[in-house]
Amino acid sequence: MALRPRRFLAAACTVALGAFAGAAALVLSGCQPHIGDHCTLNTDCSLQGTRVCDNSQPNGYCTSFNCGPDSCIDNAVCVVLYSSVPGCPYDGYESPSRTARSMCLAPCGQSSDCRQSDGYECANPASPPWDGLIIDDNTNQKVCLAIPDFDGGVQPEAGAAGAPVCQVNGPVVSSIDASAPYEFQDN
Repeated sequence: MALRPRRFLAAACTVALGAFAGAAALVLSGCQPHIGDHCTLNTDCSLQGTRVCDNSQPNGYCTSFNCGPDSCIDNAVCVVLYSSVPGCPYDGYESPSRTARSMCLAPCGQSSDCRQSDGYECANPASPPWDGLIIDDNTNQKVCLAIPDFDGGVQPEAGAAGAPVCQVNGPVVSSIDASAPYEFQDN
């Protein structure tokens, strides 16, 4: 019994579509970006908007900003960076810091787990010069961080709490003399 042309065409299309869908699923599942991957645009990290591209990092860094404890996807670690002004130690009583930013960072066990050719290393984010805070339940994790480039400059001195910018009240400023009103002059 011979297949009619329509049935043959429908069967061939079904097989072709099935093969295409299977190949597409395999390709998409294997190439899905993760936290810490290289990126240029936000769409390099996620088409759904679950990750963004941090272009301030070398060759981009797929991440999620404003994470909370244990909320990162891809088993990433939620870290608060810039928790203090450089040179001023973190003070939890003055939180939240005016310079802090929480973000998901890629977990690692050794530097070879990170993008070393792009200038990343596996490190404890709480150590200098990053002085970050892991806010997940497991605070003993390492993450892929960009190796700082101080351009031959001096690394900020940790713990210089005596600097005026570190004080709650700020530096001493002379008062403004408000006793005599200011007079405008016409030119």
